[in-house]
Amino acid sequence: MSPEKRTPNIFPHKYADLSAELLIKGILDKGAIKKNIKAVIIGGSTIFNTPILSIGEKNIQTIKKQLLDLRIKILKEEVGGSKGRSIIFDPNNYSILVKHSGDKSFNKIN
Repeated sequence: MSPEKRTPNIFPHKYADLSAELLIKGILDKGAIKKNIKAVIIGGSTIFNTPILSIGEKNIQTIKKQLLDLRIKILKEEVGGSKGRSIIFDPNNYSILVKHSGDKSFNKIN
């Protein structure tokens, strides 16, 4: 999507090139210690068949580069594929459950 058509001030986390930096800034502003921040990345599926690099793959590459630039370690990833995902994150034990479109149940990310 062209920058003119984006609404980053309303939905900044909708865009991979804005999201990681804003998220990290937000949690640092709340008192997080940067060296303790770790990442899990989920998503980036290719739902539409296109002859060029998919938006999902571009988003995966963008997020990985941003996290590298921010020196945030990626602990786990569940990326790519051709199905969308729903997730459940439990902050009590840091577990993440993922369900792919069409699946009946959630599975734990290892």
